[in-house]
Amino acid sequence: MNNIKRIISLMLIIVMVICMFGCTSSKTDNSEEESVSETGTWMINDQNIKVTLPDHVEKAFNKATEGFKGIMLEPLAYVGSQVVAGMNYMILCRATTATQKPVTTYRMAVIYADLEGNAEITSLKDFDLSNYTEGKGLSGQEMLPGGWYVPEETSESDIPKEVKDAYEKATATISWKRDKVNILAYLGSQTVAGMNYSVLCKGEITGDDAADNIIIITIYEDLDGNAEISNIHILDLTEFAA
Repeated sequence: MNNIKRIISLMLIIVMVICMFGCTSSKTDNSEEESVSETGTWMINDQNIKVTLPDHVEKAFNKATEGFKGIMLEPLAYVGSQVVAGMNYMILCRATTATQKPVTTYRMAVIYADLEGNAEITSLKDFDLSNYTEGKGLSGQEMLPGGWYVPEETSESDIPKEVKDAYEKATATISWKRDKVNILAYLGSQTVAGMNYSVLCKGEITGDDAADNIIIITIYEDLDGNAEISNIHILDLTEFAA
């Protein structure tokens, strides 16, 4: 009888060990699959955003989004203004859906502030980062009366140190002056053989007399820590107008 009990106990121990190894293997496989799926995909900035908007823009944004349902909008950068019968303000936002499984993307919001101080969202369009990280896109356009203008005062947000360092390395030897271009916001990263970073900037890079533009700069940092600008895209703000 004792021998039978010992055999049963031994079998139970063996089964438990097999189960433990099976669970460990399953977790390892899943983590590898997640790592592979993220490679080459642009991951938007999910860090806490600390943005300082100009007072009048912040006031309009808060009024326009008060009671806004279905999606939470966090301002990432103030990118443009337009004089109408009142003012239009264009703000790049991080948008998170109010669903059981929240989904976070970027949206470009246009907020109309009338002459009486009321404000509302008149346009809210998708901003797909992958559309602006390929191709040279260096041809700017003239801003006509009634068109969108890059404001002199813009928002500023905290930029992660590793992104700042990569930007400094990448712009150390370029022909246009760094003091003519300022980073407004860190947009996202892409894992490749190294790392790509995307930053939203304000400035001019096409000539001494050119007007300021909103620019998306992609920076590639290799595995040895070297960095270079791999893409520059001048954003057409009229693309996001209502």
